[in-house]
Amino acid sequence: MPSPLVYSHCKRCNRALKNPKAQSIGYGAVCLKKHQAEAEQELKTGIARGEHGQESLTSFIF
Repeated sequence: MPSPLVYSHCKRCNRALKNPKAQSIGYGAVCLKKHQAEAEQELKTGIARGEHGQESLTSFIF
């Protein structure tokens, strides 16, 4: 089921999104790859970051 939320700008770099798939996920192709790489690295290190770069409290539990 597609998300009803449509983004007009990239959540990472704030550039305008024109591709319908990019608009539905909120990231352009390059930023999506960077975001996925960062998320994978965060899983490896155990540090979760919030939408604005703040560390999550879950990273302090361990």
